[in-house]
Formats: sequence, C-alpha cells, structure tokens
Amino acid sequence: MASLALLSVPEDASVYISLDDLVLALDNWAIKDKFAFQTASRKKDWASFVCAESLPSGDQQVMDCAWNARGKRLELTNEWKLSILESKHSYLAVARVMSINKQTSPDNIKNAIWVHYSENISYKVAQEYRLRLFSDDIKTHWQSFGLLSSYKTLLKTQSPGLIIDLIVNDTD
Repeated sequence: MASLALLSVPEDASVYISLDDLVLALDNWAIKDKFAFQTASRKKDWASFVCAESLPSGDQQVMDCAWNARGKRLELTNEWKLSILESKHSYLAVARVMSINKQTSPDNIKNAIWVHYSENISYKVAQEYRLRLFSDDIKTHWQSFGLLSSYKTLLKTQSPGLIIDLIVNDTD
C-alpha cells in the first residue's frame, strides 16, 4: 500500500484497464479521505458504488449519504470509465458516528465530521444538521415509547406471573 501522501482522488471520466483497477482507485480515494464504499450493484458491463454509510436502514429506502460513482466498460477498448456522480458526502450519516442529544453542540458535529470525513463544514451547516438529527431522534424515541404498552401486554401474555411496572417521569 502506498503512503497516504501518495494516494490520489480519481478524476471524473478517468479510464482504467480493468474493473479491479477502477476499484483500486476508489479504494485509494476512500483511504485518503477516510470513508468506506461498497458495490451497490454490478453487471457485466457496469458497476455502481455507494458510500457504505448510505445503506438503507430497516424498511426505509432513504439513503444517508449521496456519494456515489459508476464504472462502465467501454465497448471498443474493454477499458472501464469512472463516472463520479456525487463526490461529496452528506452528513446525515454523522448520526451513526455520534449520538445526538440536547447537549450536542454544532462544534461537536463539526469535530465529528472532521475526524470521520476529514472535511470542514461551517458552524451554520453543523447547526442545521443538529436540528434535523435531534428532531429525528426525538421522533424515534417517542415511537419507541409508544410501543412500551403493547410490549408490556405481550410479556404478560407470554409470562402470566410476570409483574411489570412502567413509571413515567414527568420532569423530562
């Protein structure tokens, strides 16, 4: 493996001898910029690559990160052409790197993005991510709390002698 300083970011429309060489170029980019990617789909003449943090979670088909690239085999030469469709990462994936709560500051988010992606974002952008992620996190918690009573009922039917006491704290 080359030293970090020798690794480069491939250019859009660059051509490689084989798909393996194209993937090696993407690997070098991922090492240099500290991200991970995976093959989303692959056919005989093309391949699609996405950020590893853009995996859909559960039944959701919402992708967390927009980074993606494609490779296409050129008919005449059998070489592979790289098309970089989106070179920037979207940072909704930062929720997988850190837990967002009331105490999370935009500076915390800026630092997490710097450590994880080696990119600087403005304080305002970090603040927007914080608001969006914190709002989504609260909705998730409320949905989880809504399931507690049905979970309690399920447990009681499966274990008739079980005693369950749910306590609601009104101070939070």
